[in-house]
Amino acid sequence: MRKNSIINFILLIVILLILVFASLYFFNSFEKKIETKLLNIEYNKAKNISKKIEKFIIPALQNENMQIYKKINKTLYLLRDKHIEYLYILKVKNSKLFYVADGSDKKERAFLNQPFIPEKEKIWDRIISDKQIKVLKRKNIQYIGFTYLYPVVSNKKVKYIIVMDISINIYNKINKIIQIYKKSVFLFFILLGLFILIIIIVLMMNYRQRLKTIIDPLTKIYNRNILDEIQNISLNKKVVAMFDIDHFKRINDTYGHDIGDIILSGIADIIKKNIRNDDILIRFGGEEFLLIMNNIDKETAIKKVDTILEKIRKKTFKIDENISINVTVSSGVNVIPQDDKSIQDSIKKADEQLYLAKTSGRDRYKIYNGEKDIKIFDLNDIEESIKENNIFAFVQPIFNTKEQKVTKYEVLARLKYNDKIYAPFFFLEQLKGTNLYRSFVKIILNKSLEMIKIHKIELNVNFYAEDFFDNSLIEIIKEFENEYKDYMKFLTLEILENNKIQDIELFQKRIDELKNINIKIAVDDFGTEYNNLDYLLVLKPDFLKIDGSIVKEIKSNEYSIKIIESIVILAQKLNVKTVAEFVEDKESFEKLQQLGVDYIQGYYVGKPREEL
Repeated sequence: MRKNSIINFILLIVILLILVFASLYFFNSFEKKIETKLLNIEYNKAKNISKKIEKFIIPALQNENMQIYKKINKTLYLLRDKHIEYLYILKVKNSKLFYVADGSDKKERAFLNQPFIPEKEKIWDRIISDKQIKVLKRKNIQYIGFTYLYPVVSNKKVKYIIVMDISINIYNKINKIIQIYKKSVFLFFILLGLFILIIIIVLMMNYRQRLKTIIDPLTKIYNRNILDEIQNISLNKKVVAMFDIDHFKRINDTYGHDIGDIILSGIADIIKKNIRNDDILIRFGGEEFLLIMNNIDKETAIKKVDTILEKIRKKTFKIDENISINVTVSSGVNVIPQDDKSIQDSIKKADEQLYLAKTSGRDRYKIYNGEKDIKIFDLNDIEESIKENNIFAFVQPIFNTKEQKVTKYEVLARLKYNDKIYAPFFFLEQLKGTNLYRSFVKIILNKSLEMIKIHKIELNVNFYAEDFFDNSLIEIIKEFENEYKDYMKFLTLEILENNKIQDIELFQKRIDELKNINIKIAVDDFGTEYNNLDYLLVLKPDFLKIDGSIVKEIKSNEYSIKIIESIVILAQKLNVKTVAEFVEDKESFEKLQQLGVDYIQGYYVGKPREEL
C-alpha cells in the first residue's frame, strides 16, 4: 500500500516536471516564431523601400547639388515611420563611404560627403565585394532590431548603399507580454508543486496515522483492523492458519503482564522469521495470531505450520537469571480457503480447528481440508488402522541427473480410513512418543525393506532426529538387520527437523551404529538455518536434501540460485550427494541439472504412488 502511494507521487512529480519543460519549450518556440515573423515583415518592408529609393532617388544623386540633397533628405525623412529609426544613403568611393543623403532629424543629420566610419568594417567590405543585401542584427542596442544594408550596383560595382536602422519596439512589447505569461505559468506550476507537496505531506501523515490503527504496538505486526482492508482479497492459492499460545493466562497470572508481553513479542518474532514477506501475520486477539500464507500449496503450508510449532516448542525465553519459560502453541489450519465466500469464513474454519487442537491436548495443529465432518485422528483410530493393516508405504521417484533416470524413491507413509487416504500431517503428531509410534515405524520399515528386497531399488525413509534417542526404535532397525542384512545398503534414513541436538555424543553414536550396517544418512531441508552445519559435523551424511522453499524460488530469485550453487560446491568438497525436492516444472528441473544437483524429486519427476 505504501509502495503504491510512493510510486503515484513520483509519477505525479514526473508529470509536473514534464509540463514545466514542455511549457518552457512552448514559450521559447513561440517567442522565436514571433521574432522570425516580425523580422520577416520588417525585412520585406525595408526591401520595398530600398527598391523605391533605388528607382526614384538614386538617379537624382548623380547630380551632387545642395538643393537636390535637401529635397532627398526631406523625402527620406518622410519615408521613415515609427519603426525606422535611421534612413540614409552612402556613396562608395575608393572603398570608402560618404553620406550623400540622410533622413535623420536636422540635429542628427550628416552633411553632404561627410565620411562614414562604420563600427564593424568587415560587413561593409563584404557588401561591397558580394554585392548582396546584408543584415546586421543589433540586439545590444536598445530599441534597434537590425541594420538593413541594400547595395545599389552599377557597372558591376556597388555605387551606393541604402542603410536603414529598424526598431523592434513591437517585438519588445510582445516579448514583455510573453515574459508575463511565462512567469505566470511558472508561478502556477510552483503553486501547483507546493499544493502537491502539501498533499504528499498530508497523505504521509494520514499513512502514519493509519499505521497506528493497523499495527499492533507491542508485536509490530498487523492488528485485526487490517482485515477491513483485505476483506476482498482473492483466496486462491492461500492457506489460513490460527495460532494460540497454550496456557497463556497462567503465564500472565504467574509472572505478570510484562513477562507475558515478552512472550507475545517473542512468539510473533518466531512466526515472522519462518514466513515470507508476502505472507500476512496479524495479532488477532490477546494471545492469538492469524497467518495468511500466499501462493503456497497445502503440504508446504502444513510443513511451515509444523516448523513454527517446533521452533516455539524448542525456544526458551530467558527472562532473567532465575526465570526461563518454555511455551507451546496450538494451531488450526484451513488449507482450502478458496472454497469459502469470504476471508471471515476462512478464519472461522481455521479457528474451529484451533479449538479442536486445544481440546485434543494442545501443542499440535488440526487441519480443515473440506470435509463437512473433519476426521480428527486419535490414538484409537490409528491403532485400529494399524490392526487392520491400513498403513501403507507410498513411494515418490527420485531422478538421478548423472544417469538420467530414476534410481531412488522416497517412502511416504499413508493411513487409510473409511476408504480415504491421509498424509502424515493428519495423524503423525498424535503418534509421537507413544508405543503406537514404534509399531508404526516398524510397519513402514518392514514394507520399505520388503520393496528393496523385491525390486533391488534404493529407498529413503524419514526419521525424526529425536527418534535416534529412543532405544526401542534403534532395536527395531537392528532386528531387521538379521532378515535384510544384504539390503541395508539400499536404505537411506532422512533426518527431519533442524533443531539443536541436545546429546551430541549419543546422537553420533547412533548414527555410527547405523552406518556400520551400511545404512546411508540424508539431511532433510538443508539450507534453512545454521544448525544444518552442526548436522554435517555430527552426521557426515551421504545426501543433502536442499530445502524445498529454496528450490521453489529458483525461477524468480537470484539468491536461491546462489544458495543452491553454494550447497552443491560444499557437497562436492565433502563428497556428499545433493537432492532437490519440490520440483514441479521443466524450467526448474533443467536449471537444477545445470547447477550440478545430483538428484531431483518432485511432481515433475513423479507423484507419490502406492506401487513401484
